[in-house]
Amino acid sequence: MNKNSQKFFRDNGLSSGILNQYPEIFHSFGSRVNGLSPQKSQHPDHLYKCAQQAANNAGVDINQIVCMEQIHSNNVQIVKSPGIYEQTDGVITQKTDLVLCIQTADCAPIFLFDPDSRAIAALHGGWRGISRDIIANAVKIMKNNFNVNPKKLITAIGPSLRNSCFEIGEDVLHHFDKKFISNKENQYYLKFVELIKSKLNDSGITNHNIDILNYCTQCNPEQFFSYRGDDQITGRMLNFIGMGLVE
Repeated sequence: MNKNSQKFFRDNGLSSGILNQYPEIFHSFGSRVNGLSPQKSQHPDHLYKCAQQAANNAGVDINQIVCMEQIHSNNVQIVKSPGIYEQTDGVITQKTDLVLCIQTADCAPIFLFDPDSRAIAALHGGWRGISRDIIANAVKIMKNNFNVNPKKLITAIGPSLRNSCFEIGEDVLHHFDKKFISNKENQYYLKFVELIKSKLNDSGITNHNIDILNYCTQCNPEQFFSYRGDDQITGRMLNFIGMGLVE
C-alpha cells in the first residue's frame, strides 16, 4: 500500500491513503484552517466548542460526536453514545452513528480500524500516553471485546511534533529506550514517530498496515497549530474518524 498517498480532504484537513481505501470510513486529520482558535481552545467550555466544530467539519449532528478530556493518560474505553468522556485519551466503537474526535497541537492523533469487526479507535498520542502503552491498551480492548486480529488492524498517524523539533529534558530520558533518543550539541530529541511505530509493532500491527502522514506541526505553522511553536498559547486541530457516513 502506498503510504504516501496523502491528500488534502474537502474540509481542508488531511486524509490517510491507507484509510481512503475503505469507503465505509470517513476521516480527517485537521488543520489550522478548520480547528479551534487559540481563544476558543482556552475557553472553559472548549470541549463543547470542540464537539461543535468537529460536527461542522464532519458534516454531522453534534449528537454524533465523541470528544475526550485528554489528560495525557493511557486510559481507553469503549463508547456507545456521544458526549464528552472525562479522564480519557482513547475511545473505541462499533457504532456507525458516532464520530470519534481528537484535539491536537503537537501530540499525535492515531486512528485504528479493523475491517472484519468494523471497530474503530481514536487515540490521543502524547509522549506520556505513548510511553505508558496507550496503544497496547487499545489493541487489547479491541481483541478482548471485538475479537480483533492486530495483524489486520489498519492504522494512520497524523501530523505531530517530529524528531528534529521534539526536544526533551534529561528529566524524562528514563521514559524511553536509548534508540529513540538523539543527541545534538548536548540537546536531546525524541524520535517520536519511530517510538509510536515501535509501540504499534509491539502490539502486533504490521508495518504494511501503518500509514504515517509526514508533517511536523512545528515546522509547518501555516498549516498547523503547535503548542511549542506557538509558545504554548495556541489553537487545536480537530481530527475525526467515523463509519458509514458516506456511501
